[in-house]
Amino acid sequence: MKNINQCPSGLIYNGLSIVYLHSFSIGNKVKFDDQHVFVETLTNSIDHQIFNLQGLGDEKLICRYKLKGFRTIIKLEDNGPEINGYVHVEASLFFNNTVCISYRLVIDSTKDLDWDHEGFCESSTSLNTDELIALAGIPLATEHWSQNGDLDCSDIDNDVESISISELYLDESTNWLDIPVEKTGKKEVFLKVLERYKFLFTKSNSESSIVDPIYVFIDVWENVGHQQGISFAKMAEDEIIEHIENHHQSEMIGLLTLYPYEWPYRLSSDFEEICGKNIAIDTDDLVLANQNICIVFGTYGLRGKDSPTDWKEHLAERAKYHVSWPEYLLIVEMIIAKKQAINNALSHFINNTIKVSRQKNTRKLIEENALLTLEISNTLLKLDAVRFSRFVSHKIMYERTEKRLGLERDYNQLQNAISQIDQSLNNVTNSREIKQANLLNLILGIISVASLFSILLTPAELPFFKAIAADERLAFNGGVTIIILTFLLIFLSVVFGAFRLIRTIFYRK
Repeated sequence: MKNINQCPSGLIYNGLSIVYLHSFSIGNKVKFDDQHVFVETLTNSIDHQIFNLQGLGDEKLICRYKLKGFRTIIKLEDNGPEINGYVHVEASLFFNNTVCISYRLVIDSTKDLDWDHEGFCESSTSLNTDELIALAGIPLATEHWSQNGDLDCSDIDNDVESISISELYLDESTNWLDIPVEKTGKKEVFLKVLERYKFLFTKSNSESSIVDPIYVFIDVWENVGHQQGISFAKMAEDEIIEHIENHHQSEMIGLLTLYPYEWPYRLSSDFEEICGKNIAIDTDDLVLANQNICIVFGTYGLRGKDSPTDWKEHLAERAKYHVSWPEYLLIVEMIIAKKQAINNALSHFINNTIKVSRQKNTRKLIEENALLTLEISNTLLKLDAVRFSRFVSHKIMYERTEKRLGLERDYNQLQNAISQIDQSLNNVTNSREIKQANLLNLILGIISVASLFSILLTPAELPFFKAIAADERLAFNGGVTIIILTFLLIFLSVVFGAFRLIRTIFYRK
């Protein structure tokens, strides 16, 4: 099948922001130390401008912090561009339970920015799509098959050429340092730095059995370019977006699947399934998203003086918020936190199910599941930005993004798991109740036997006993025999009943 109307040349990224969003859950008892000199409570957040946070209870919905960042030099490939600059680190804490740490690189290759050098990264040249894929894939995996002479098998993950970390003031034990450290390597170096910042919240550097999800947010600026044949400088902003959306579908599929070099072979007819429809509602914006990556093309900075808003002045605030569209980044963070809360609850339910074979009382697990269900329902309701977004356009983008990230499927999976787990726990409880009922019947049988023999020891005017009582020898021997047999049966019954009781309590299949 041949692609139709696809541009043979790729895009050029002269300026962009890339944000790695690392989300994970922490225990309610973990206290984050926000009083250190390298931790600053953010005061310029626009949460209260775009969200109506009243009525959510005494608990603060979001706490945002600016952490001491670090510098990096990333060489994407041999003879490729080199990115050198500062990495901003911010953390959002939702309900003191779910954390989303963002690592923000503001990258410019034009050298036209007036910002402080500490505020952005400088790229030696503009990036093409393959190089942008390599950059986006640093915390993930970039698929590219190649032969590695040092390995016995083919190398699938396309690593970067090198990554150097400097001015890092955080050690492996989450202690802030007076003298910074330096690290050099490849992807693994950057991932280990991410783990250090995570340990600030988890208070543990033990490896988790479940890999934390990392979401990549790419913000392409209005100075996006074209390689050959077409000049975006001669096109209006809406024409640029229309061209990218209709004639660079294979390229966008390659970007959102992190599959470099061979994206011209990606089937453009799968564009909507992989990248989705445009989430934005403006003619000069293009927002594509899936469960791992989101890319934002915003050309509204080109609207010019005729626009009611001075967008050029507004976009200068990238120095503060690191992206062109900070409100959408907050929406994505909300959705990621909601997704993390769902998956974390699902993990708890699964662990509770595994513990059934070691739990004395399954009713306790049922109670824990019920309380956890109430807790997760409360959290999800509070993270539902549609309910308390102040602006209608944000509600629409939230719903569209949530659909693209598959939250409805995750929530349905959680509900199905809760139903199946509770049913299984009830079945186990019923089975144990049947065993306990059988034990009760046994005890009642023992009582009945003891009662029967107590009748034999009770004086009665029955002919059979009178005949025995008339003969002194028979009366003595028979009485002793009956007493011995009675107590022997009672003793054996009690021992057997106690054995069954102990076996029922301490031995479980």
